[in-house]
Amino acid sequence: MKKALILVTLILVVTASKAQKDTTNQPKFQNLGFLLGATQGVLRLDSRAVFIPNTSRVLSASPVSVWGIHAGVFYNIEKENWIFRPAIEASIINSHIKYDVQKTLKEEGYIYPVSIEVPFHVMYKFNKKFVPDILIGARAIFANNSLKSVQPPTTSFTPNFEAGLSKRTTLGKKNAMRFELLYSRGTSNLHSPEIGNEYSESINSVFRDYISLRIYFN
Repeated sequence: MKKALILVTLILVVTASKAQKDTTNQPKFQNLGFLLGATQGVLRLDSRAVFIPNTSRVLSASPVSVWGIHAGVFYNIEKENWIFRPAIEASIINSHIKYDVQKTLKEEGYIYPVSIEVPFHVMYKFNKKFVPDILIGARAIFANNSLKSVQPPTTSFTPNFEAGLSKRTTLGKKNAMRFELLYSRGTSNLHSPEIGNEYSESINSVFRDYISLRIYFN
């Protein structure tokens, strides 16, 4: 994971450096900025009830989707009506699986509660007052396994595909910000099966999507 993050960081630095060298027709707001967002992590869970060995109890799993936060830095590369935007983000989203063993015993398994994410978005600007810009993109998500729950066993990487709406507004003469509504679709099963582990065997698959409200400052 560390090697991947170092490689991605180098790519972003090189991209930003090349963009800065090309100053022809470059708008004032094409630069480095930061973002903040409120994000709901929505779990798509396919589960089944399993018996716990040597007991009469049944283990069942259900998804719990909660709100969290995103924060990060980005860089705008603008060509006419197009914006290309790489970024590095950190997220804290405590979406989890609730395990019901019996009425008085419940456990929670957090799915990617803390992660480092590397999105890349392509945006088209309509340049009309009441028409939002549109964007599509992809996101590489790296889980911090040292902070995740022991159960259920999960992978350490997943890609998401994204689409959203964006609207820019100015802050004075030099600064700008964007309000965005983003939907991010999980494309990879986060469950890592373990034979003989009843927590793992109660889950067939689990995916995590995002619904995010964001503000980009630069």
